[in-house]
Amino acid sequence: MSVLSETRGGVCRLTIDLPAGLHGEDFEAALAGSFEAALADPAARAIVLAGADRCFVAGPDADLVAREAAFGPAEAEAALRRRLALLGRVDASPKPVLVRIDGLASGLGLGLALAADVAVASEEAEFAAPETRAGLLPAALAPLLVRTVGPRQALRLVLTGERIRGAEARAIGLVHEVAPRVHLAQAADRALVGLIKGDPAALSAAKRLIAGLAAAPGAEALETAVRLGVVPATDWVA
Repeated sequence: MSVLSETRGGVCRLTIDLPAGLHGEDFEAALAGSFEAALADPAARAIVLAGADRCFVAGPDADLVAREAAFGPAEAEAALRRRLALLGRVDASPKPVLVRIDGLASGLGLGLALAADVAVASEEAEFAAPETRAGLLPAALAPLLVRTVGPRQALRLVLTGERIRGAEARAIGLVHEVAPRVHLAQAADRALVGLIKGDPAALSAAKRLIAGLAAAPGAEALETAVRLGVVPATDWVA
């Protein structure tokens, strides 16, 4: 299996196990199914996405690249919408999501890093949006990239396709914390402590509050804060 699931201590840990971090066409469905199961698990108060063996998600394998290169417009649009739906589900998860990154996060992997609520990476981790080098656009992750690092940093990453490492990713706001590889698991576990201490309904409501404020400019943001702030957290549960 490409995604392994284990729930303990209030946390559902989804371990992504991909050869060299490269995924085939079945991976997205496997990850989406595992994520939905984690959301439905009453014992899971938070969800962790992590890679196995110093890998994360580095992009599609050669077979998937060749297959998608032959897509017509309708198939290409369907594939893009599936990826947008997966990243949107992670982004809008009512449960807090932490991503732990070691190795290369590119393509869908970068999207997952951006969609999670908290991102912890090793110093050796790398991040890239190299699609333009292959004549493609990073359409599925672009909205999250712009939201997270701003348009100027997003433009630099997309236009150059260059890889940046953990420290620079933290400096531009792409990840929250960076640790040496040998201490990465401990750093992620420390970040989890606060996530599982919070009231589940309040955490879900807080996520929706921040998302609403981020999407609303100027005075509209203040009205959004008032509108959402007066709703009891228990009424926000999806």
